[in-house]
Order: sequence, then C-alpha cells, then structure tokens
Amino acid sequence: MTFIKKCTVAVSSQTEFLFYQQKGGHSFIIRTALLSRMGKMTVAQADELIKFISSHGEMVIIEWDILMEQVSFEQASARFSEWLNDLQKSSTQLEMRVQELLAMYLRKNNDPHIKIQLNLETGHRNLPSIKKHICYLGEQLSRIMLSFELSKDKLQLYRRELKVPLEILFHGRIPLFYSPRKLLSPLDTNQEQDNWIERDGESEESPHKGFPIIENRHGTFMFNVKELSLVDVYSELSDIGIDYLRVDLNSFEEGEQFKWFEQIELVLDSSVDFTQFKREYPAEIIRGFYSVNKSSVLFEKLKNKFLQHDDETYIGDVIEVSKPRHIAVQIKRGQLLIGSEIFYMTPEGKRIEVIITSILNSQRDNIDVATKGDIVFLPYKKSLSAKSTVNQSY
Repeated sequence: MTFIKKCTVAVSSQTEFLFYQQKGGHSFIIRTALLSRMGKMTVAQADELIKFISSHGEMVIIEWDILMEQVSFEQASARFSEWLNDLQKSSTQLEMRVQELLAMYLRKNNDPHIKIQLNLETGHRNLPSIKKHICYLGEQLSRIMLSFELSKDKLQLYRRELKVPLEILFHGRIPLFYSPRKLLSPLDTNQEQDNWIERDGESEESPHKGFPIIENRHGTFMFNVKELSLVDVYSELSDIGIDYLRVDLNSFEEGEQFKWFEQIELVLDSSVDFTQFKREYPAEIIRGFYSVNKSSVLFEKLKNKFLQHDDETYIGDVIEVSKPRHIAVQIKRGQLLIGSEIFYMTPEGKRIEVIITSILNSQRDNIDVATKGDIVFLPYKKSLSAKSTVNQSY
C-alpha cells in the first residue's frame, strides 16, 4: 500500500479534501467544535463538508475526543444522535473515532451499525487493556490509534499481538498538557473570535520556550516545542505492518499545509533529502520514543543528584518542617541516636550539619534511638525544607 493510501488527515474545507483526495487519499477526519478538541467547524458546516465528501464517494471519520462533564456529555450526545440520523438518511459512509470510553460505550450500544475507531494516542498503552477493548468492540472495531510513546520494538510486538488495523501519528504536533480550565483568557486583553486563542508559552523554571498553547471552548492545550516526524523511517513502519499513518499539519494555513505535505511526499520518493526537509521545516522535529524508549533516560535526568539514596550515609527523609517547633523525619535505613552527628542535604544542595540533642517519637515522648520505619521529631533548624535528606556524618 502506498503512503497516500495509508495516510489519515483531518480536513476542514472542500479545498483541503480535494487536495488530499486528488493525491489518492481515502481517510478523512472531520472535527467539529461540538465533539473535537481541535475542532472549529459548527455541526452545520461539518454537515455540508461531509455531504460534499460523500458525493465524491469517500468515507468520513467523525472525531469525538473531548472530555465532558455529565450534563455537557448528555447534551452533546443527544445533538450528535440527531445529526447522525440525518446523515444516515443521506446514505453517508462514516465511522466514529472516539477517545473517551463512555463515548465508545454509547456508540457501541446506540449505533451498533457504525464502525468505531478507538483513539489511544494519549491514553493507556498496555497490551492487556487494548486486547480487552478489541474483545469488547468485536466486529464493530475498525482500527486502533496507538500511543505515540511506543518504541519500534513495542510497535513490532503490538503488531504481532493485535489482529486489527493499527494507526500511529506519523508527523505532527506532540500534545503535552490538557486542562478543562481556560488558562489563557484571564491573561489576554485582546478580543478573540470563535472562542479560540493561540499563544506561545515559556517556562519560569527552565530556558525552554515557544510551547504552542491553544485555548478553546473545551479548555487549554499545550504542545511540545518539537514535532514528531517518522518520515525517515517510513520503510520500517511499512515492514512492521502499520496500516495507517496520521499526518497532522492543521496548525498551518492551507497553502503551507499543502506545501509541507508535498515535501513529505518528496522525501518518501527520495526526491528531497530528509536532512534538508528537517532543516527547512518551521519547527524542530524528532522521532520521539520510536528509536528507543527514552523514559528511563529522561527520568534519570529528572532525578536530583542531591537527593540520591545510594550513599551509605543516608538515614532518612525530612517529611515536614514546622517553624519553630520541629522537623519531622522518617527513618529509612539504620538508626538515629541521641548525640549523633548528622547532616541534612537540601534539594538545592546545601549541607547543614547538626548534633542530635533530642528525639521525640510520634507520642511526643523522649527516646534515645530511632530505627527503620520510625517517624520522629527533631529540633527545628532553619533553611531546611521537606524532601531534604538526613545523613550520618563520619
């Protein structure tokens, strides 16, 4: 199967549909503001586009990937059922792409004749759970969208174990964060249209900046400054047997979107070198977790070197600092004695040396020794904070 026949794209206009359809595309996602996180179209606009696509003999995929409160969910479900009835009267070929499990349950039970595509891109990714979903949906399941955090080895394993069509994110933005709260509008003085605000964010705690942030009627979404691209490993994905590849260029205006899609095609045809494509693309692109599962590497980098517990001097952790009353400590290793010389190591790397003059147990009784598992109270010492470590001085 050629790339374009594997390709899944979201379209929001007749122009976009015709561009991809004329290239040979057959998998078109429709996003509405009612049901989709990144949807802008009203139901009426989507209905018109769906009928246009159907008139060209193509199937459409209606996306439902939002999280809702019960009342909002019931209202959206009722509106969708009404819309679905109208679409079925016009003999529209369609499938549902759902992310929330309640939406999956309702579509299975209310519309058993509608094929379901289960979106697990940002959801759980353990194999037993996915197999349970496959068993539950049965023949109604059309395909599964796997997490973009799976490595090549995991994709190979899942392909062997899962006997259904699989899809992955091939090129596009990487979602990092979602909140149902509207976090931009309280800070924004400009008048925005259509309840849609786009800004770039930066961290106060690190030099990272340029995170794309979107606020719309469904909440606030933040994306990685880097975009995922597996264009240079397309042949490997074909060998693995991935059935569908989603390309998400919807953050671009139509002209730029078409330009970069054609650039991807040229890379796959070996007409353009991937290094050149990577250099010219507007955002930095990465393979993400594909080449190696980097979670262990990332977590290692996140560990505070001052709070490591592999040193033989380590005794326990400060779990509370109550000024000026006490310091609560949990003993994790060995014992703590009256008269012991110890040092605290703060998360910032500050070493504070003290001699233990009193130890109180949880009943506030004086004791001479605390052992593994005990929670005790030591005299207050300034400049300390919770998560500091307690260490034996030698």
